[in-house]
Amino acid sequence: MHYSCTHMATVGFKGLMLLLLQNFNIYRRIFMDVLQLPNTNKPEAYKLWSDLRDMLCDLVSSICYIFAFSALCVFSYLQLF
Repeated sequence: MHYSCTHMATVGFKGLMLLLLQNFNIYRRIFMDVLQLPNTNKPEAYKLWSDLRDMLCDLVSSICYIFAFSALCVFSYLQLF
C-alpha cells in the first residue's frame, strides 16, 4: 500500500487507524484459524507456518511504514509554518 501526504490529509490519521484496525481483525482471524488447523505440528506443515510468518512480517513492516510516513507528513506540514 502506498500513501501520500495528500491521502493523509484527506483520510486523516484516525481514518488510517480505522483501516488498520479493520485489517488487523482480518489478519487476527487468519492467524487464529491457522492455529486451530489439525495436523500442523508435522514437518509437512512447514510451508503453512512459513507463509504465516511471512504474512505477519509483511504486516508489521507495513504498519511501521505507515507510522513513519505519517510522522513525515506531519513534519512536512509543520515546516510550512
